[in-house]
Amino acid sequence: MAMSAFVQPALPLTPAVSRSVPVHHSFEKSAPLAKAILPSDHSSGIQCGGALGKTLPTTAIALALAAARRRHRLSSKRRVSLHSSSSEAAIDLTSVRERTLRVNLDDSFYGSFAEIGAGQEVSRWFLRAGAAAGTVARSVSAYDMQMSDRMYGTSKRYVTRERLIQMMDQEYRELNETLRTTKGPDCRFFAFASTIAAKAFNSDRECEGWLGCLYQSRPGEEPSMITLHVAMMDPTAELQGDALGILGSNLVYLCKDHLKAVDVVRDLMHSIAPGRLAINSVTFDGPAWPDVDPVLVGLWLAEYGLAPAVVFMPTEDGRHEISTPNEAFYKKPLCIQRGRFRLMSKTNEAIFNAGVKQLSETSTSGRDAMPVIDFMISPLGYSQKSWDTDIPPEVEADFVSRFKVCASLGLPILVSGMPSIWGLAQYTTRFTNQQVVIAVGGGAYSIERGMFSEAESKGLAGGLLEGFGK
Repeated sequence: MAMSAFVQPALPLTPAVSRSVPVHHSFEKSAPLAKAILPSDHSSGIQCGGALGKTLPTTAIALALAAARRRHRLSSKRRVSLHSSSSEAAIDLTSVRERTLRVNLDDSFYGSFAEIGAGQEVSRWFLRAGAAAGTVARSVSAYDMQMSDRMYGTSKRYVTRERLIQMMDQEYRELNETLRTTKGPDCRFFAFASTIAAKAFNSDRECEGWLGCLYQSRPGEEPSMITLHVAMMDPTAELQGDALGILGSNLVYLCKDHLKAVDVVRDLMHSIAPGRLAINSVTFDGPAWPDVDPVLVGLWLAEYGLAPAVVFMPTEDGRHEISTPNEAFYKKPLCIQRGRFRLMSKTNEAIFNAGVKQLSETSTSGRDAMPVIDFMISPLGYSQKSWDTDIPPEVEADFVSRFKVCASLGLPILVSGMPSIWGLAQYTTRFTNQQVVIAVGGGAYSIERGMFSEAESKGLAGGLLEGFGK
């Protein structure tokens, strides 16, 4: 990887406020059970009924009490751990069930589930929560392409946003035509859909998918829509389906109530452990979302740690729209310039020109190099503490202002929270098989501070040498 960059002061953010809720278990809750097992006139053991008539020692009583207390804790807040080679995912099942049950108990919110590629994990949560008849009109999964085309129309590619919208439109249309008279005008319909390329046998492809919900925010209103693209990092299809089931359940739950867009974004990963999913894009459309700025959506995704980076591609009308990295970078040589970009000068253009020239001279693919601006931020991180923290309006305004400076060049923009060059290199080479050049230098740039700092070797056993090797 050739290197030549530009780094400026960090984007300030207010510190996150910690908010923790301790969970206690009182021994007094086991007192009735203790009295039943251990009568007051037995100090060393208890008489066991039945033909054996054996006396249990006090240690057995203690074990019985411990088991009872353990069962109480599990019933009051059940948690399971899903182990993978990359991480241990502790999932608060009670919370997910509470969310899906709350939706099921609201008979004014009614819809269908269409899931392709990772099982029917989202509808399964609603069907298991109880009172599913209050929410689920139907749950379908058309794995066969011909059956899928018969239900939703033909498509050149199946794991795309266009296919997702086809699915949601058809499901919503059938709901409205079949059940509107029965359910009445006050019932809000929704259609959840997903099309997923999960882990396949003997394949190392990038696991990704699209999820969305087409829904009525208010009775009688035209439907609104939230769609999102997700990358899955779990090593098995089973674990990937499990994580997607929770994500989709969260999405339906968040669509039920009229929330702010930022609240929807930062609550999508509720009960999903870090390292399992990355949300590359979220789009808001329809009357419920008249003025959602996609630039701020990209900031929220990167700031709250839902994705390591968010890609914006320029459009013909001069705007920038959120894209997916596998679509934007597929088989393209990349020349990336990093910075905080409080201003854009001729120096930045000169750095890009030099990097693109070098890449063109060394590349054997014959493809034109794509210049990419890496707009660096300092993220709050992936945690409930950060999700409970609001980004101050003045920080959002400063970010938008700097984004517009970057957008003036009309180039792709990568909003990233990756502090190291090697982290950026690893991220981008997941999506292209061509050469990636990270251009550095210009002005008062310090190569010691930019390439030999602690950030470049943080978390690496081999230090800077390992970082350069990546």
